[in-house]
Amino acid sequence: MAHLHGNEVLRARVVRDLGTRSFLLPSWMHQLNKLEIVAAQQVTDMVRDGYNVVLHTRLAGHDLTTVTFIDFNLGIVVKDNFLSDKPLENFNEVWREHADTQHTALEPLSPADAHARISEAIEAGARTWPPLESEDWPATRPLLEWILRQLPDGGTGFVRPEWSDDDREALADHFLTSSFGVALDLPDDRSIAGDLIWYRADYGYGDPLRWSPTAIEILMLDWYPRKIVADQRYLRRMPLVLRDFVRFAHNEIGLDEELTSEALHAIEKYEYEYRQATSKPRRQGPEAIFEAVGALAPLDDDLADDDLFDQDDLEIFVLDLLADQVGGHDQLAALTHRAASGRAF
Repeated sequence: MAHLHGNEVLRARVVRDLGTRSFLLPSWMHQLNKLEIVAAQQVTDMVRDGYNVVLHTRLAGHDLTTVTFIDFNLGIVVKDNFLSDKPLENFNEVWREHADTQHTALEPLSPADAHARISEAIEAGARTWPPLESEDWPATRPLLEWILRQLPDGGTGFVRPEWSDDDREALADHFLTSSFGVALDLPDDRSIAGDLIWYRADYGYGDPLRWSPTAIEILMLDWYPRKIVADQRYLRRMPLVLRDFVRFAHNEIGLDEELTSEALHAIEKYEYEYRQATSKPRRQGPEAIFEAVGALAPLDDDLADDDLFDQDDLEIFVLDLLADQVGGHDQLAALTHRAASGRAF
């Protein structure tokens, strides 16, 4: 308790109460103030869902490696923390053997930077509701914070990339004039593109050019239905713009086609549920958050408007039905007259 607890007053009381009494304890427990910091490193992924910060320490000849996963999509918070009695070399060997090394990178990290990044993520997670819990977290938090207190201060925490209004406008212009977005010529398309840039620039890692299935799930099942107040035609147009923007964005930074395919598949996967969510009355803004945590009751389905679709929505509605029949909007767009005429809808 004297070593692991962060409260200096409580630690002093424990030491005072123990006095000079001796206990038959393992030798390493008498050397808790002699933790050796061996190395730190981080594992990053190409789409920036999060990163693992790895700390390797040694105590009285015993190895102690911690792997802390910091989640970007949920707000740059500690989501999990794994402990191992293996040396760092063992972790690196397992990573090389089992990880997706094509789409992740293992990089050295200064202990001071590791200290800053993990500490900030712990504090942010402590302010998150509902709290993030796993088999190991937050049960291992006291041990992780004890290790952090042995690390040097003065490191650099996570710095979110800055996107000015001009940067965002320029990116929207570039997208809509590119081969990926030139066909998006409806009045709402620029505004929807702005929504997508806003979402990825201000939430998560802060890069609107990187899209993952997880980021798309949060966008379609929570963020867009909760944040964007618009008519049905606008809301139903979003997945179409999103598909083209993801293709454009990943092409801009040269991400592997496999990552783009995974993101596009996620759009197909969540589109039906997104359309269900946005086609009925729902709470938005702070009220939606209160409903999610149970502080407000869900809206009564009886409040739903019987006339959810007006005549302007008919074209989009029919295209959605056809896309469901042929396996998605991409397949529908790829059909030729010959292929379509031979298919029974």
